[in-house]
Amino acid sequence: MASQNSPVKATSRRESENDVVELNVGADRISPAILGMLMMAGAGLLGMVALGSLQIHAMGMELEAKESAVYGFQQSGNNITFEQYDEFIDDMKEENYYLIAGIIGGIASVGMAGSSILFLNRRRPAAEIGIASNILAIIQAQWTSSIGSNLGSDIAPGLGNTYFLMGVTHSLVAGCCLLFVSSMVLTSAGRNSLRPWSEPDIIPRRKQKSEAKTEEE
Repeated sequence: MASQNSPVKATSRRESENDVVELNVGADRISPAILGMLMMAGAGLLGMVALGSLQIHAMGMELEAKESAVYGFQQSGNNITFEQYDEFIDDMKEENYYLIAGIIGGIASVGMAGSSILFLNRRRPAAEIGIASNILAIIQAQWTSSIGSNLGSDIAPGLGNTYFLMGVTHSLVAGCCLLFVSSMVLTSAGRNSLRPWSEPDIIPRRKQKSEAKTEEE
């Protein structure tokens, strides 16, 4: 008896009764491809953020980057000096802001990349890995946001609000990705579109017959 999650199969007869083509009409090929590209983009962006955070934690922020950040805050109406921002960065390093962002973000980025490869191949457990990776991305965003907003509010309100909004934005993006990926687990069509590695792709019988004749020859 076929399981509830097994793909629906249909057959069509052309030219003769022996010429049968087996089609997998229950599997969705478009959604896994879209999710695979989405997860790959997320892995790239989050990976760059994680790598930059680890570099700052290990070697510090470059002088030009600090000056550019201070100029941006001053242009937005925040009364902050270079010395204050430099002290803020040192406090962030002491609170392991960049280390947390780098490690958790790096793990989430690797998970998203793996999920992307699985989605593009329509294999399990693409959705489960994607769900776990996006949850890690939300944890990273909220954790680092709380550190940055608390430390920044002591220097300038605009500085604390910037890190708070960064955390909210990153969490919303990861939350949307989490919702999309979860649909592959919660819906029957999503589950049918992914297969275990041990299960081969469905090959039309016409192609199977041609391959069998080639082997006999």
